[in-house]
Amino acid sequence: MIQARDIIIYSPQRWGYMWVSKHWMASELAKKNRVLFISPPIWLGGLRVPQSVTKVFKRILLDHRRRIAPNLKLFSPYLLPRLIRKGDVEASVTSQIVRELTKLKFRNSIFINFDVHHYLLRQIGEAVSIYYAVDPAFINEATADYETHTCQKSDLLLAVSEAYKRKLQKLAPGREVHIVPHGYDYRKAHKLATRSEQNVPKEMLNLKGPIIGYVGSVYDAFVDLDLISFLSRVKPHYNFVFIGPYKNNPIAPSLSKIGCQKLRRLPNVKLLGPKHFNSLPYYIRCMDIGMILHNVASKGSPFSPRIRTPFKLLQYLSQGKPVVSTQLNELSELTDIIYLAKTPNDFADAIDAALQEDISKRFSRMEYASNFSYEKILNRISELIFDFEKTR
Repeated sequence: MIQARDIIIYSPQRWGYMWVSKHWMASELAKKNRVLFISPPIWLGGLRVPQSVTKVFKRILLDHRRRIAPNLKLFSPYLLPRLIRKGDVEASVTSQIVRELTKLKFRNSIFINFDVHHYLLRQIGEAVSIYYAVDPAFINEATADYETHTCQKSDLLLAVSEAYKRKLQKLAPGREVHIVPHGYDYRKAHKLATRSEQNVPKEMLNLKGPIIGYVGSVYDAFVDLDLISFLSRVKPHYNFVFIGPYKNNPIAPSLSKIGCQKLRRLPNVKLLGPKHFNSLPYYIRCMDIGMILHNVASKGSPFSPRIRTPFKLLQYLSQGKPVVSTQLNELSELTDIIYLAKTPNDFADAIDAALQEDISKRFSRMEYASNFSYEKILNRISELIFDFEKTR
């Protein structure tokens, strides 16, 4: 694995108690390297609006510059109201990052870019630049070509799945795209799943009947709310527990008011809200089944949910939990260890089948998940970097 290097990670999500793949990777790499985690810029224009002042100051205190661990630092550039033109904004963000890197004395750095800010490439003194596509690029009319430029200017292109690989190949014809799937803290999850110690979260203590759980953001264009309503109605004695943000979501849209009211009316649906990343395995341990509820018919997502690769899959499988999912293309080859459902009735039947299955499948799931431990995924990325540096 990479050691004794300076690593820059640019994330479209802020640092906080809700971790996704970028946060895990930064934390793991910082054990043997120096890491600077750059999160989205802080818009200072909110200081002009009284109701926004507290929110802006909170971000300044928490996100502008902070040490998270001995070798892991956080930095967020400022966006100034006087900078209106796109070029001025990009120049300001770049110069702030360069100053921060100079201050930290970063040298010969590896830039792992989870966003499409191509204007940073070859401007921040990086020795190797990597574009790692794990989420859809959130672009608008003014930034429509940003991902194309990012692909063309980066040294290495990584995609989390076959679907994302095909997408990047169209943007950069002739370039090699390497598939590097999500990684997960498999050791911790496996240890928790196989030990006898009990540490049950209080919200899960008094639930009677099977617990069918979901971990992740809950919002209309992503989660199939009609499917949830159907399951609640046909399985009234089952508990459908949702762990994840549904309002004031820091990494995705929030659930609409109508959608929230719809779910709250369902007596056996529990919206528990977001939980700290360290506590999530304890909630998952209490589940009988894990759900993936991507709304495959949604028109409101920038990248079809059907071809998304869910990070939560590894969270469930690492503890051997049965998984019932809507029809996602990337999961079609896993039907020996998970359940895919085409219709709401299929989904309900799959839940019943999963509750009655043979325990041996549990070990098959954990074995599959072990292939995606952080050690293995980071070793794969390290190999690609070493190979690139040998040939340049």
